[in-house]
Amino acid sequence: MVDTTARQSLGAVDGLGDLSHAHAVYSRDGRYAYVFGRDGGLTKVDLLTRRIDQRVVQAGNSIGGSISQDGRYVVAQNYDPGGVKVFDAATLELVADVPAVYGDEGRRSKVVVSRTCRATASPLPCTTPARSGSWTSRTRGILR
Repeated sequence: MVDTTARQSLGAVDGLGDLSHAHAVYSRDGRYAYVFGRDGGLTKVDLLTRRIDQRVVQAGNSIGGSISQDGRYVVAQNYDPGGVKVFDAATLELVADVPAVYGDEGRRSKVVVSRTCRATASPLPCTTPARSGSWTSRTRGILR
């Protein structure tokens, strides 16, 4: 962790997994960072104590993630096995597992968008297949 104003190191947090292609999002109050690692790990880091609060390996390989506008949900977007997983931000308990499939053989897409339908108020994505086989959002949703 780095204090960018003072340009000094505050310390390190070990145990975050493979960070070669990592992505982080932050809780609304700025206390927690949710780190999505190349190893499929989702780690909730307490930035005040500089310690891991919780960690789950939720996939084989993550592309990144997002957090809902109200901070209640964290969404992981996965290369392997593909699809989106929605977690409770407080507990990292799995709320929804949404595979993104395309084609006649039901292949799983490796690129997804994590947005939800306002119309249904559901944490599940509103998606349509794009021509390339990836998935895109039809509607602006509550998970942004």
